[in-house]
Amino acid sequence: MTELELKFSLDAQALVSLREALRARGARRVRLAARYFDTADARLAERGISLRLRREGGVWRQTLKATGASRVQRFEHEVPVRTAPGQVPALDLERHADAQAQALLRAALGGTAPRALVERFVVEVDRLRLELCTEAGSRIEIALDTGQVLAAGRRTPIAELELELKAGPVEGLFDLAQAWAAHGGLCLSTQTKSQRGEHALSGQAPCAVRAPPLVLSAAADGPALWRQVLRAVLDPVLAHAGALAEGDTDAERVHQLRVGLRRLRTALRELAALGPAIAPAWTAALSEAFARLGDYRDEESMVRVVGPLLQAAALVVPRRDPPDAAQVVLAVRAPAFQAALVALLGLAHADGAPSVGLAAGATRKHLAARLERLHRRVADAGQRFRHLSLARQHRVRKQLKRLRYLAEFVRSLWPARAVERYLGPLQPAQDALGAHNDLAVAAQRFTQQGCGDTDAAAAAQFLHGQLALSARRGQRALRGVGRAPRFWG
Repeated sequence: MTELELKFSLDAQALVSLREALRARGARRVRLAARYFDTADARLAERGISLRLRREGGVWRQTLKATGASRVQRFEHEVPVRTAPGQVPALDLERHADAQAQALLRAALGGTAPRALVERFVVEVDRLRLELCTEAGSRIEIALDTGQVLAAGRRTPIAELELELKAGPVEGLFDLAQAWAAHGGLCLSTQTKSQRGEHALSGQAPCAVRAPPLVLSAAADGPALWRQVLRAVLDPVLAHAGALAEGDTDAERVHQLRVGLRRLRTALRELAALGPAIAPAWTAALSEAFARLGDYRDEESMVRVVGPLLQAAALVVPRRDPPDAAQVVLAVRAPAFQAALVALLGLAHADGAPSVGLAAGATRKHLAARLERLHRRVADAGQRFRHLSLARQHRVRKQLKRLRYLAEFVRSLWPARAVERYLGPLQPAQDALGAHNDLAVAAQRFTQQGCGDTDAAAAAQFLHGQLALSARRGQRALRGVGRAPRFWG
């Protein structure tokens, strides 16, 4: 079966208030202890699969889970296990004789024998469980978990809320989650307990993931295609935002979240005619978070990119305050941002919604028109890029990004070779305009800092001189985009 579940990390205040609220409504307490199994080289984890034996009170269950169509959907196959009181049952893969479950295990293990599976870590949790029915007729299981992961002699605390749709319309799940997220203290998380265990075992933070290629159905009408794209672009946003909300402010993590948000905003803008209307409050929340992340990224890039350039020119790198990582965490933990993510997730998973909109053929024509519009704007600007104002150059850079992302979204609807030929010049052009923008931002900030700071004034003068060169490089790259053969006809 497939489960649809939303998971939230909690701050201390939300944990206390939720615990009190659930107890007041008669939530039942249950003690969970789970043993997770994998090969020594974590073959199951690498493929998004977890295998566990878990005791709930006095009952044992063996459960296989695997990544589903999105980060909030998972395949689950669970089997009750009989054992003598006080005994721990042995792991038995034959319990997962279901065709889909067995196929998943075989594919993940390859030729590895089942005996190679070993216990990797243990998760102990106190759970407050409550089931409620919404006015929309949705039956939702609420689970408030506090506990720990025991791995390699280390203890990692857990405090999270799970909302799982057991029956009824999906809208009920997302409406409830959106209302709760808007109160604050709840942050969407895509880390499963098994992933927390693997990270605790390795002692390393999860890697900054990138979005995989999107494969669209050529027969999909506008609304179906819109939901498919939205699910795909939300996945990396959820992964990075969840990690940042828990304090992982690695520079690459911040960068990838900004990329994810740019892709998400591109989808909402360029595919607006295919899907439902988006509340202005949601787009405002996305824009606010993107801006705060941009401030952090700009300061970091001055150290990483501009610093070496100044040193190579025998100039002193002006002192600046380090970027404030706390502001990044606050940006992604903002209730409005979290509520917007939940609301968009709800729209992306409303598979039962009626498809009222453009048919498949008309959808393809609409996409081609949007691509042509963006291409013409970028190509026209490419003829005179170095003569444009910095503000106009920045707008061209954003248009180029939207063009590339939209082309990547829909690439599977056209011949692969033609799409690859077109996309070829876009990445170098984006890199050239990105480098130009880094210089422009640094030059502006050092100019503002330059009053009374001779190092900053010298750096600003040097960077302003470099801008003419980088603008020429950007113009050459954009002309390459303008000459690229259109794949959409």
